[in-house]
Amino acid sequence: MYFRSEETLDPPPGGSYADYDAHQCLEKYYLRKTLPPDLEQAIRALAAAAQEKGLSLKIYDVSTRVGRLRTRVKGIKTTSVTIASGRKIGGVPTIEELSKAK
Repeated sequence: MYFRSEETLDPPPGGSYADYDAHQCLEKYYLRKTLPPDLEQAIRALAAAAQEKGLSLKIYDVSTRVGRLRTRVKGIKTTSVTIASGRKIGGVPTIEELSKAK
Protein backbone atom coordinates (compact mmCIF):
# COMPACT_ATOMS: atom_id res chain seq x y z
CA MET A 1 0.00 0.00 0.00
CA TYR A 2 1.24 3.45 -0.90
CA PHE A 3 0.02 6.45 1.09
CA ARG A 4 1.10 9.98 2.02
CA SER A 5 1.57 10.89 5.68
CA GLU A 6 0.92 14.34 7.08
CA GLU A 7 3.47 16.40 8.98
CA THR A 8 2.48 18.22 12.15
CA LEU A 9 4.63 20.58 14.14
CA ASP A 10 4.81 20.09 17.90
CA PRO A 11 5.87 22.93 20.19
CA PRO A 12 9.36 22.58 21.67
CA PRO A 13 9.54 21.30 25.27
CA GLY A 14 9.11 24.16 27.70
CA GLY A 15 8.37 26.57 24.89
CA SER A 16 5.67 27.67 22.50
CA TYR A 17 5.13 27.92 18.76
CA ALA A 18 6.45 31.51 18.96
CA ASP A 19 9.94 30.08 19.49
CA TYR A 20 9.93 28.94 15.85
CA ASP A 21 9.75 32.58 14.69
CA ALA A 22 13.07 33.30 16.37
CA HIS A 23 14.70 29.94 15.60
CA GLN A 24 13.32 28.38 12.42
CA CYS A 25 15.96 25.64 12.50
CA LEU A 26 14.13 24.10 15.48
CA GLU A 27 11.24 23.06 13.23
CA LYS A 28 13.07 20.06 11.80
CA TYR A 29 13.49 18.56 15.28
CA TYR A 30 9.83 18.74 16.21
CA LEU A 31 8.11 17.62 13.01
CA ARG A 32 6.00 14.53 13.51
CA LYS A 33 4.55 12.37 10.74
CA THR A 34 0.98 11.28 11.35
CA LEU A 35 -1.68 9.34 9.51
CA PRO A 36 -5.20 10.62 8.99
CA PRO A 37 -7.57 8.63 11.25
CA ASP A 38 -9.51 7.12 8.34
CA LEU A 39 -6.31 5.88 6.69
CA GLU A 40 -5.09 4.42 9.97
CA GLN A 41 -8.31 2.42 10.33
CA ALA A 42 -8.04 1.30 6.71
CA ILE A 43 -4.50 0.03 7.24
CA ARG A 44 -5.63 -1.98 10.27
CA ALA A 45 -8.48 -3.48 8.24
CA LEU A 46 -6.12 -4.29 5.35
CA ALA A 47 -3.66 -5.95 7.71
CA ALA A 48 -6.41 -8.12 9.16
CA ALA A 49 -7.73 -9.05 5.71
CA ALA A 50 -4.24 -9.77 4.38
CA GLN A 51 -3.49 -12.02 7.35
CA GLU A 52 -6.78 -13.85 6.89
CA LYS A 53 -6.14 -14.41 3.17
CA GLY A 54 -2.46 -15.29 3.63
CA LEU A 55 -1.18 -12.22 1.75
CA SER A 56 1.79 -10.11 2.76
CA LEU A 57 1.17 -6.41 3.36
CA LYS A 58 3.89 -3.86 2.65
CA ILE A 59 3.22 -0.22 3.38
CA TYR A 60 5.21 2.65 1.83
CA ASP A 61 5.04 6.31 2.78
CA VAL A 62 5.22 8.45 -0.37
CA SER A 63 6.45 11.47 1.59
CA THR A 64 9.84 9.75 2.11
CA ARG A 65 12.62 9.51 -0.46
CA VAL A 66 12.37 5.70 -0.70
CA GLY A 67 8.59 5.88 -1.08
CA ARG A 68 8.83 8.41 -3.93
CA LEU A 69 11.39 6.24 -5.70
CA ARG A 70 9.18 3.14 -5.40
CA THR A 71 6.18 5.03 -6.82
CA ARG A 72 8.19 6.10 -9.86
CA VAL A 73 9.34 2.53 -10.47
CA LYS A 74 5.79 1.15 -10.13
CA GLY A 75 4.21 3.97 -12.18
CA ILE A 76 1.96 5.21 -9.38
CA LYS A 77 0.76 8.77 -9.79
CA THR A 78 -1.83 9.13 -7.00
CA THR A 79 -2.17 7.90 -3.44
CA SER A 80 -3.64 5.82 -1.72
CA VAL A 81 -2.95 2.82 -3.93
CA THR A 82 -2.79 -0.85 -3.08
CA ILE A 83 -1.07 -3.40 -5.31
CA ALA A 84 -2.34 -6.94 -4.84
CA SER A 85 -0.98 -9.76 -7.01
CA GLY A 86 0.30 -7.29 -9.59
CA ARG A 87 -3.04 -5.45 -9.86
CA LYS A 88 -3.36 -1.79 -8.84
CA ILE A 89 -6.36 -0.94 -6.71
CA GLY A 90 -7.01 2.77 -6.23
CA GLY A 91 -8.00 3.95 -2.78
CA VAL A 92 -8.48 1.51 0.05
CA PRO A 93 -9.61 -1.87 -1.27
CA THR A 94 -12.42 -3.89 0.17
CA ILE A 95 -12.03 -7.49 1.30
CA GLU A 96 -13.78 -8.65 -1.88
CA GLU A 97 -11.26 -6.82 -4.07
CA LEU A 98 -8.40 -8.40 -2.14
CA SER A 99 -9.88 -11.87 -2.47
CA LYS A 100 -10.19 -11.41 -6.26
CA ALA A 101 -6.52 -10.42 -6.45
CA LYS A 102 -5.21 -13.64 -4.92
